[in-house]
Amino acid sequence: MSGKWKGSDRRSRLPADWPAIVQRIKRRDQARCVARLPSGGRCPRREPQFPVQIDHLIPGDDHRDVNLGCKCEAHHGAKSSKEGTDARWGKKKITPRTEGPHPGRVG
Repeated sequence: MSGKWKGSDRRSRLPADWPAIVQRIKRRDQARCVARLPSGGRCPRREPQFPVQIDHLIPGDDHRDVNLGCKCEAHHGAKSSKEGTDARWGKKKITPRTEGPHPGRVG
């Protein structure tokens, strides 16, 4: 596994017919990124110039067509990175503050 997939069981949780699902979603979306730009328009990236990946629009293991869409590598990577960061922060242990003044306080 590459570094991005290291420690992940994501690939093993995909359905056996995932390659067929990928092709179906690419056909449906015309191999064009479904991400919305801040301006409200749709990302113009599409295959073959920009490879698209299949994104779970709502994170998790819902592999139904309504929850899948094409995303260009940039938009898919940004979304996946944010989800990973959010998950890591959710797992961090929060240590309570100790009593007494803040150590940076002067006087």
